Amino acid sequence: MNFANNRAAKLQTESQSPSTGNSGTASATDGMGKITVYINSETVFFNILRSALNKVNIEVQELVFPKGKTDLLRFSWKLGRSDTSIVHILWGYHHPMIYITSILLGKRVIVHWIGTDVLSATSPKVLAPISLLRRFVYRVVSLHLTVSENLANELKSIGIKARVVPLIPNMTVSPEDTSWPSENVVLVYLPKGREEFYGSNIVFRLAEEAPNLKFLILGNLGEGMPQLSNIEFLGQVDNLASIWKRVKVYLRLTKHDGLPHMVIEALARGKQVIWSYEYPFCHKARTFEEAKGALKDIIDQNQPNTQAIAWARSTFDPLKLAQAYRNIYLELLH
Repeated sequence: MNFANNRAAKLQTESQSPSTGNSGTASATDGMGKITVYINSETVFFNILRSALNKVNIEVQELVFPKGKTDLLRFSWKLGRSDTSIVHILWGYHHPMIYITSILLGKRVIVHWIGTDVLSATSPKVLAPISLLRRFVYRVVSLHLTVSENLANELKSIGIKARVVPLIPNMTVSPEDTSWPSENVVLVYLPKGREEFYGSNIVFRLAEEAPNLKFLILGNLGEGMPQLSNIEFLGQVDNLASIWKRVKVYLRLTKHDGLPHMVIEALARGKQVIWSYEYPFCHKARTFEEAKGALKDIIDQNQPNTQAIAWARSTFDPLKLAQAYRNIYLELLH
């Protein structure tokens, strides 16, 4: 039995992390001193969170999930010997034994919902015993968090009340990063194997009908995809800084989403964003016609998303969010 639900790839596609760091520091003034928490390390967010939380006097220990019964014994032994009281689990749809073991060992468990984990948990396929056990576990953990209001509303349908707390982006944007290019370039993320979920049919139709626009496709080398002269397949890109400088529009037409870091990063850089969801400073589009209309308006107006820059940088300031995490941990410790 595989107790570690291997979702690193899905996590990366749902919420890409920005590529630069925040060098600010902060000292906690709550009188508690250092707080230590466990966070599962198989997600793309682990290093970002650890770096940010260290700046508010939180030590993050790596939590490696078990992959079988023998690993579960080692996992239990290590967790049981630790004085760390809080286990903060990113992505909510792991095997129930991970939660049960942590709770039985006296840990305060936080479940942080991100995106398709909510889609899985709210699926109508709830009759299997493992699903029923998982639903029970969700009712006895200490706290549920989620990254967006839409996910919080979905979780309510299965009796979970989740507090909205975004994941911490690793974001520093310099003045030159907010430049507005002359070429009409649209950035799209279409991870290999999940193209349809990310709206590939609409994207390629848009590219076909708007040859004057350049489409940059992340996460895909284009194998089996339409090969149009105005589409450039970039594959996997570790550092997007140089890519963002070429872009006017970030287009994200997912069937389901949480709060992707690429949306946050695009707004912080003054890019226009077309997304499947209603969100500040974004153009909502779920159909071809809506996306086409939004693209036309953006290109006709040819203006950067100036007001979004200060809003995104303030709302998702890593140090401010890290302090919010610290406050949550303190709440559970008291």
